[in-house]
Amino acid sequence: MGTTRTFTIQGYAARNRALTLTERHDPAPASFLPMNETGAESWDRPRAHRD
Repeated sequence: MGTTRTFTIQGYAARNRALTLTERHDPAPASFLPMNETGAESWDRPRAHRD
């Protein structure tokens, strides 16, 4: 429970950081997305400010 949530937050944050660097060269591959975008964002959005 806690591990899954932490893993998703870390993966999502790392993906956002990586996108800022790589997006200008190449779009992120589908395999790079955590589960599905909407699923992660739906609960991660309110928690994002508590980082």
